[in-house]
Amino acid sequence: MGRGTYDKVVTFESWPYDRCRVLALSTTVRAGDDSRITVVRSTTEAQQLLDADAATGVYVDGGQVLTDFLRLGLIDELTITRAPVILGHGLPLFHDLPHQIRLVHRGTASTGAGMVSTRYVVAHQDQYDC
Repeated sequence: MGRGTYDKVVTFESWPYDRCRVLALSTTVRAGDDSRITVVRSTTEAQQLLDADAATGVYVDGGQVLTDFLRLGLIDELTITRAPVILGHGLPLFHDLPHQIRLVHRGTASTGAGMVSTRYVVAHQDQYDC
């Protein structure tokens, strides 16, 4: 997760990632500030750590972190969840990318509370039909 996501998650009443190893990508959080996270300084450092751990099923959160992972071609599946609230302003989910990323729809589900989650597979350049 990125610094902005980390700053939000630490305000939650309980830590939602008790069963997971959490990497926080930040140049300002100090290692050791929070024993629940491992601080890394770059996407490359995160990727190296995940590779060393033979990590699979990695959950990536935070707009800039997600954009960096997309830019490097490290995202295979994307789930976008929307809440039935119009904020009026906010932070972008995705930042500048050097090219379009084609997504293939795999399914959409909603909850009784109106939350909607849509799952996509990322079509890498070599998989485009046209």
